[in-house]
Amino acid sequence: MKFSLAPTLVFAAAIAACSTTTDPFRIGDVYVLQSIAGKSLPAEYAANPDYHARMLADTLVLASDGTAEWRAWIESDQAGGAPRSERSPMTYTVSGNRISVSFLCQDTVLASCIAPPHLVGTIDDAGIAFDESRVTRQPLVFRRAVLPE
Repeated sequence: MKFSLAPTLVFAAAIAACSTTTDPFRIGDVYVLQSIAGKSLPAEYAANPDYHARMLADTLVLASDGTAEWRAWIESDQAGGAPRSERSPMTYTVSGNRISVSFLCQDTVLASCIAPPHLVGTIDDAGIAFDESRVTRQPLVFRRAVLPE
């Protein structure tokens, strides 16, 4: 199975921003998922043990205004189906070295969304490790991508 990460990398490079080196991380940095529950990608990501689709690639970008975007390539859960891409808008807060992330609920009619925060973890200059999740297996380990300037 082949897929291209080029669109994600172009997106990441386009929105990467700079900040001071005294920050524990740099807002606007791009984070690339390395592992889920100790398994390198591709790996099953859903907390539901009966759902076996795997995360093929995943990128998280934090903007300076407290918003973020999660971009994922996910194996089809249908036999013979093509991988699909998903883009999810999010918000986040940081307190010390802890980060809390909440997906934006798109279901305003039925309000069937899981209560936030959806991901909670530790952030530092090397990356993010989400050790609490209401929506995925954990830990989710992201490494900060080093992009050309």
